[in-house]
Amino acid sequence: MSLRHRVAVMMLVLMAVAIAALDLVTSSEVHSFLFGRLDQQISASQDEIVGYIDHVYDAEVRRGDNSAQTNPTAWLDGLEAKPQVSHPHLPRFRRLSRALSRLPIFRTTSLPKSSSR
Repeated sequence: MSLRHRVAVMMLVLMAVAIAALDLVTSSEVHSFLFGRLDQQISASQDEIVGYIDHVYDAEVRRGDNSAQTNPTAWLDGLEAKPQVSHPHLPRFRRLSRALSRLPIFRTTSLPKSSSR
């Protein structure tokens, strides 16, 4: 094989290795960026939902309804059925709260008392 052919083959091999490395780095960066955006969206939704549920919980405790304290899972399940408390993220939160309530670390007997704002 002549020197010209060896150089051409070597350049093709180096280009293939460089393209593969660039593909790996690019896909890794895109993956990291997209998961970062997903984390931001989940955090924003979670803050909104927690604030909303906190507000409803405080209102019901002020009214004297203690079902939220005695049976928090049933209270959370009943939130969607109440007409005065509709929220676009509530069905997603209910599914998440049911899934989390099955984990031993998230099992609680009552919701924490909220602090005055």
